[in-house]
Amino acid sequence: MVAATSLATLAFIASSSIDIKPHTSSACQASNTYLFATRTDGRKNQAQHKNEARHHRLEELRRYNLDSTDIVTNTTNANDDINRSRKKEYDGLSSLGDPYDPSLFGREHELFKTSHNEAFIALARHAASRCHEDSAGISTSTAPCPVFYLDGPDGGTTSALLEAGFDINDLYVANEWEDTVSALRSEPFGMSESNCILGRAQDVLRNQFTNLGFVAVYLDGCGGMTGPMIEMIESLLCTTCASTAKPLLPPCFAIGFTLTKSEPTGRDLIDRVQDITRVIMKEATSLGYDMKHVGDDPVRYGVDPTLRRKHKGTCTTWVVLLEDC
Repeated sequence: MVAATSLATLAFIASSSIDIKPHTSSACQASNTYLFATRTDGRKNQAQHKNEARHHRLEELRRYNLDSTDIVTNTTNANDDINRSRKKEYDGLSSLGDPYDPSLFGREHELFKTSHNEAFIALARHAASRCHEDSAGISTSTAPCPVFYLDGPDGGTTSALLEAGFDINDLYVANEWEDTVSALRSEPFGMSESNCILGRAQDVLRNQFTNLGFVAVYLDGCGGMTGPMIEMIESLLCTTCASTAKPLLPPCFAIGFTLTKSEPTGRDLIDRVQDITRVIMKEATSLGYDMKHVGDDPVRYGVDPTLRRKHKGTCTTWVVLLEDC
């Protein structure tokens, strides 16, 4: 009797339209979505950390002048062995391409970057206007508005400038990665070879972009080391150049720079930011400029007063240098 009943029950289930699939509640679906997003974010964070570590290691290896012909390939000298190992490591890390990967950052970071691109645009316009004022303080010219900045393969800052109406011929970029330079020189950006240079920013600013009179400079790097940033500042202001190589500096211009919390020595981010601002102030003073912090009076420079300086482990700082008349 039991067997017959069981068979009848099974036959009923098989022939009926009853849904016997496992029930998944909306709360369970939301939980699964959250777990997937968390795991995805975790993988992205790990990739970011790896990229930053690679960026820092490349900067450390560059200090050894590994491109020098002093590295002898056929010798048993211990120092040459060490340098050959460093060169091999450098070449291996470099072969991985640009450490900056915009796809690894979330929506909040994208909004943070967008807000600072807008600040860059506002400060460039403010400085350009100040550079062409008459004695009554009225702007008398619509002269070119040259700007220098760092950009990635996605051309985020380049796109923002073009959408804001900047002339493509007034945009100048340096990047040491061939794929990124190729992307910026291609459509939809179409930067020229003379404006988008393959090379480190500090070298390009010192040797090629010395006579352009940038009204704004945005050094939006992807690392936390102060050394490379200080090199860029010194190349921009060229305080260590020979007198015959002094750059053309306008009477008013803005400098923005970004540092991240990731740094080999573990020094606090704010301490490192202060290191950079002290260098800017020192070099600017030696050239006869006053340095003003944009954050002290953002409205004066046309910058959104709600602009956030920090987002998680990233800090972007803006200053304006004004010729002391």
